[in-house]
Amino acid sequence: MPGQGGAGNRSATYLKGRLHLLLTEIDEAVEEFEALFALMPDWAPAVLGLGESLLSRACEEYTCGWLRKSTETLDRSVEVLHGCVKKHPQLLAAWKMLGDALHRYSFVSPAEREPIRQLLSASPVPAPEKADLDNISDAEGRNHLVAAVFGEGGGVGWAATVAYAWVVCGDPTSPKAWHDLGIAAYRRSSIDDDGAPLPTV
Repeated sequence: MPGQGGAGNRSATYLKGRLHLLLTEIDEAVEEFEALFALMPDWAPAVLGLGESLLSRACEEYTCGWLRKSTETLDRSVEVLHGCVKKHPQLLAAWKMLGDALHRYSFVSPAEREPIRQLLSASPVPAPEKADLDNISDAEGRNHLVAAVFGEGGGVGWAATVAYAWVVCGDPTSPKAWHDLGIAAYRRSSIDDDGAPLPTV
């Protein structure tokens, strides 16, 4: 069974999971990372590996037309990654992956987003503070980020935007980080326009 044994075997399990992901052997990757997560639920690489492999599985299921199954897998991915950013708030890779998972909800019906709305309501994703913007020297970029994140907000689209904002704050020279933030901010209204109550972040 994957993930059994000492630290060496755990490292081997992690590397096997990464290799399965690289080879797009998604089910095998999920199996390895689930086993590793069960043994080491606070180890960030195990949590990230599980979140990423579940997100890949959700995307694969969506492509196959298995919409309900895809949504259930996506819910699990968000729960795992949400827990990761709570425990490891300085880990930019976790924020990026959480943003990716939340952004996928633009393909999910409003009713099916309810479990994640409840999760975000019970444990909101914290928005960056103004002091967190100190790394951003470009005034126009800083203004765009402030417009996207600060003020009233809530819900799935809001949380995705906030997750990407943390990546921008940590790595403001990354074009990909700015791109992700822009796309999430653009899509936010279509994700949160269903009239459901939005939690306060």
